[in-house]
Amino acid sequence: MARQLSPLLTGFLLGLLVAGGVVYVTPSPQSSIAVPSMTTTTATGCADSDPPRAWVGQTPTSEHRSVVFQNYSFTHEARDIELRANLTETADGHWLLAYTTRPETSRGSDDSACVPRTTVSSSVALPSDFETLTVRLDGEPITTVRSTERPQFSYLDRAAA
Repeated sequence: MARQLSPLLTGFLLGLLVAGGVVYVTPSPQSSIAVPSMTTTTATGCADSDPPRAWVGQTPTSEHRSVVFQNYSFTHEARDIELRANLTETADGHWLLAYTTRPETSRGSDDSACVPRTTVSSSVALPSDFETLTVRLDGEPITTVRSTERPQFSYLDRAAA
C-alpha cells in the first residue's frame, strides 16, 4: 500500500510546486487607470429645490490616489452653459482641477421663472506622491484637498449654491 501512495503523493507535491512557481512568476494585475487622469459629469436644471450636498473624498490604492469631487452646484445667468475641466500639475506634487464656464446659445423657449443651476462631479486619479489638489471654478477657489495616507471624506460649504 505504501508503494501506491508514493507515486500519488509525489504527483501531488510536484503539482503544488509547479502551481506555486506559476503564481510566483505571474505579475500582479495592473490597473487600467491612467495616472494622472480625470472624468467629469455635469447636469443643468432649474434651482427650484435645495441643491445636493457637495463633498470631496480621497482614497489611496496601491498604484495611485483617487480623489472624488461630487455634487458641487452653482447658479448662473445663462440658461445653458458649457463647462470645461482641465487637470494640470502646477508644481511638483501640486495639482489644479480648473473648471471654466461660458454661456451657450439657448434653443427653445425662455423660462424666466427658472434660475439655472449646474451640478458638477469629477473623479481624479493622481500619483501616490501628490501633495495637494486645488479645485477652482472660473478662477475662484472651491476647495483644496491635501494628501493623506488614509481615506478621507468631507462636506463642502454651501457658499456657491
